Amino acid sequence: MMMFGLPALVAAFVYTAENKVQRTRVIALFGSAALVSFLSGITEPIEFAFLYASPLLYFVHAVLTGVFAFITGAFGIQLGFGFSAGLMDYITSIPKSMAIINDSNFTGAARVFANPAW
Repeated sequence: MMMFGLPALVAAFVYTAENKVQRTRVIALFGSAALVSFLSGITEPIEFAFLYASPLLYFVHAVLTGVFAFITGAFGIQLGFGFSAGLMDYITSIPKSMAIINDSNFTGAARVFANPAW
């Protein structure tokens, strides 16, 4: 969500801007927030800007996020991240993920799909 979901939301906002002036404004408002979200996993700047830009769409986003969090929890899916779920956290967790998968009994394709680094 932090690395791709919210930056993709910003890309959709930029793509659907009506004209060049609006596109420039959208990039100015959301561009740096998308970069921060991707790199560090800090979503507050983009979430607050999103809330003020479109409260109804933000409400839909919040409800869908909650629904899918419930579904993943109900199925026992655990997507581990140590700190922020951004690119920096992903890079620093790769050695730990590789150690976990090497200690498991998985073989072949199961090693790829069971790898927490993905």
